[in-house]
Amino acid sequence: MLMLRMLFCILLSSALTPVSAAGLNFSGSNCELSAPPKDALQREQRGMALQIYPGALPPNYSGCRKFWLSNQQLMANLQYQKGQLKHAEITEPKSRPFQCQYANNQLLSAKSDRRCPTPQDLAE
Repeated sequence: MLMLRMLFCILLSSALTPVSAAGLNFSGSNCELSAPPKDALQREQRGMALQIYPGALPPNYSGCRKFWLSNQQLMANLQYQKGQLKHAEITEPKSRPFQCQYANNQLLSAKSDRRCPTPQDLAE
């Protein structure tokens, strides 16, 4: 839930620009999705709808987890390998997407944007 609160705080100030994986090579299950599937998890907070796919992650999941607004604008793309968060690309209002890198359940600060959340912030 903290991830959802953090993303909605980012959204409240203005419209988002689309996320692209230009800086990172996202590959694996669900990484190719450009729009949320019909069975995406639906969440609403502060009057804003959010779609998350996949909704729940198995313990050893390898692939992407994506967060879209109700207008199908991608706001976060997270990549997991064997259940561990490895990369994220997130968009804040009126700015370019920023990249985050993780290892051993820790944010790699030297290789990540200063705005990057910790893996604990991204867990539901």
